[in-house]
Amino acid sequence: MKNLQTTTIGLLVALLLTACMPAKINYDANELAYLRAVDEQYAHSITKKLLDYKTNPILGYRTAGSDAEHAAADMLVSEMAEIGLTNVLKEPFTVDAWTFEKANLSYTTRQGETIDIVMGAYATHIDTQGPKSFEIIDGNQGTAADLDGLDVAGKFVLIDINQRDEWWINYPAYEAHTRGAAGVIAIQNAGYSEASDEALNAQDICGPSDAVAFSMSKKDATILRENLGDSNSIGITLDAKSIITPDQIAYNVSGKIIGSNPDDYILVTSHYDVYFDGFQDNNAAVGLSLGIAKAFVESGVQPDKTLIFLSHAAEEWGAVNTRYDWSTGAYNQIFNLHPEWVGKAFVDINFELPAYEHEPIDEIRTVYEYESFLTDWIHRIPEVSGAYPDGVKVTGGLRTWSDDYSYSLAGVPALRNDFDSGTFSQNYYHSQLDNHETYNPKVMKFHLNMYGLMVLAFDQVSIMPFDFTQRLAVYKQDLPEYDFKPLEANAKIIYHAITAENKRYADDLVKGDSATILDARLKADTWNKQLTVLFKYAQDTFVRLTWEDTEIMPHQQYQINVDALTTAITSLEQKNGAHALDESLFLIDNNWYAYSFSNETYRYFTDYVLKQDPSRLFWGKGRIVDHLDLYSEIQQLQEKIALGQTDFTPEIVSLSTKLSEQETKLATMVQTLSADMDNFAQKLESFAQIVETK
Repeated sequence: MKNLQTTTIGLLVALLLTACMPAKINYDANELAYLRAVDEQYAHSITKKLLDYKTNPILGYRTAGSDAEHAAADMLVSEMAEIGLTNVLKEPFTVDAWTFEKANLSYTTRQGETIDIVMGAYATHIDTQGPKSFEIIDGNQGTAADLDGLDVAGKFVLIDINQRDEWWINYPAYEAHTRGAAGVIAIQNAGYSEASDEALNAQDICGPSDAVAFSMSKKDATILRENLGDSNSIGITLDAKSIITPDQIAYNVSGKIIGSNPDDYILVTSHYDVYFDGFQDNNAAVGLSLGIAKAFVESGVQPDKTLIFLSHAAEEWGAVNTRYDWSTGAYNQIFNLHPEWVGKAFVDINFELPAYEHEPIDEIRTVYEYESFLTDWIHRIPEVSGAYPDGVKVTGGLRTWSDDYSYSLAGVPALRNDFDSGTFSQNYYHSQLDNHETYNPKVMKFHLNMYGLMVLAFDQVSIMPFDFTQRLAVYKQDLPEYDFKPLEANAKIIYHAITAENKRYADDLVKGDSATILDARLKADTWNKQLTVLFKYAQDTFVRLTWEDTEIMPHQQYQINVDALTTAITSLEQKNGAHALDESLFLIDNNWYAYSFSNETYRYFTDYVLKQDPSRLFWGKGRIVDHLDLYSEIQQLQEKIALGQTDFTPEIVSLSTKLSEQETKLATMVQTLSADMDNFAQKLESFAQIVETK
C-alpha cells in the first residue's frame, strides 16, 4: 500500500473527519483518504438506477436469466468501467430462467361490480395467453385435510400461509397440483408481509415449475372471500404470464482494482436480482459495493491485494425443482467459474439489505474463524450520528440464506452484514414494501465507512487471520465427550503466530521495505495454502444441514432423532399421544410435513433431496445426513387421537425399532466423527509445529 501525501485541503478535511470519529482512533493516511472519498449519494443513485430494470411494469421483479437481469448486467458493466474498475467481466453461467410479466385477476361481485387485482408470483410457469376464465375455490391452508372433499381440478385454490412458522409454499402448491388444480393463490396470514394488508410476497419456490403459485394481498383476499357463494367458489378471469425456461444464461459481473500483490484477493459481493423493487434486497447492496469501489478509486489508495467487486445474478432463485434453488450465481462463481480463488481470496465480504437499521446495534455475521480478528478490529469503525447508537457486534456462524454461504463451503472465509434480527423480514422482506421509503442514508454512510475500512484491514494482513478456537468451542458443546484441549492449544499457537506475522507485515507496508515485504509474501503463500486446507477440511467434514437448512455437525441429526423418539415413546407409554406429536415427532428430519400433507407430497419433497441428480443440489449436495420416515406412525397417531383411542402399542413397537436403528447410526457416526476430529487435530498440530519453528 502506498502512503498518500496530504494536501492542505486534505488535512482540513481529515481534521473534520476526525472530529466526527472516536477521539482515540488514529486513522492512517490510507484510511483517511478512503473516508474522504466516500460518497453516499452515489451509492444511493445506483440503488435507484437499478429500479429501471424489471420484468413486471407494475411490481418490478428482476429475475434469473430474464431480459431485465441481462440489461442490468450491461448497466453494471458500464458503471464499473466508468468509475475506474479494470478487468470488468460479464461471466455467463447456466440457470433456469424466469420472467414474470403479469398476473392480473378480475371477478364480478354479487353487486355486479368488477374487481381487478394485481398479484405477485412465485417462480412457476403459466401463460394464459391473454385473459382466461377459471374458477377459484377457498382451500383454507391447502393441507391434505383441507383439500379432501373439494373439487379443485382445473381451479385455482385460495390458501392462507405462514412461511416462517408453518411450511413453505411448495407444499400446498404441490398438494393442490397432485389433485389437478390450476394453481394456488397464497395469502400471507403471518410470517411475511405483515406491515400492510395490501402487501404481496414472493419467495423461492423450492418445487416444480408446473405447481403454479401466485400471491394475493390480505385486503384483496378478504373482499374476494366475501363474494364466494354457497359453493365456496367464484368465477374469475386471469391474465398471467410467468415463464420458466430451463438451461438459459445469467451473468455475474465483476471489476477489479489490481493490487501490488495481484494474486491475493479481497472479494466484495452482492446480488442484483430482486423481487418487486428490491430496494434493500438487494439494490442497496449493489449501491454499497460500487460505492466502496468508487471511493477506493478516487482515494488514490493502492491496495496490496486485488480488490474484486462482484455482483451475482440468480441469488433469489435460479433452478427448477430443487430444495437448494437460491444462491445459484454465487455457487457457480466459486465452484465452477473461479474455483482457483480458493486459497487466494482472503475474504468474501457480502452485502444484503444494507441501508436499513435493523437494530440499534449493527451486526457482522462471519465464519467462526474470523470472529476474533473482526472483534479486535471493530473499535476502529467511525461513528455516524443517527446510525447504530449501540455500536457493532460480531457473531460467528454463517447461515444458508445468502451468497456468502456458498463461498465458505468452497473454502473462502466469508462474512456479511447481518439482516436476520429486527422486524424487516416479517414486515417488508420480498414484498412491494421493500421500496425507496425504507432507505436510510445514515446507515448507508455508516456501512460505506465501515466496510471500506474493513477492506483496508484485510488488505494489511499477509496471512488469512484464521482463529480455529471459535469453531472448536462450538464443536466442544456439540461433542462433549471428545477431548478438545490439544486442538484448542494448537489453534491458539497458530492464531498467535498469524497475528504476529500480520503485525510485522503491516509495519513493513508502512515502511515500504520491498525486500522484506516480498519475503513475507513468500512465507504467507505457504501458510495460507495450509490454512485453507484446514478450513476446507472443517467445512467438508463437519458441516452438515438439517432438513430446514440449519447448520449442524454430522452426528447431531441422529442425536436429535434419538432424543425425540425417546421422549415420544415415553409419552405414548403414558397414553399421551398428543404430547408425542406436539412436542417430539415433528423435530425429526422433515416429518413436520407428514402432519399436514399427503404421502405423495411428503415423499416428493423427500426424494428430490435424497434421489435427485447431485448437480441439482448445488451447495446442499451431500449436506443432508439421512432421513427417517415417520409418515405412517404420525398418520396413525393422528387418527387414534381424533377417535379418542389411547392404545398406542403398535406405534410404540415401530418407534422403538426405529429408535434402536437411530442409536446404532448415532454411535457409528460419533465414532467416525471422532476419527475425523483426530485427523483434524493432527493437521492442527503439524501446522502449529511449523509456525512455532518460524
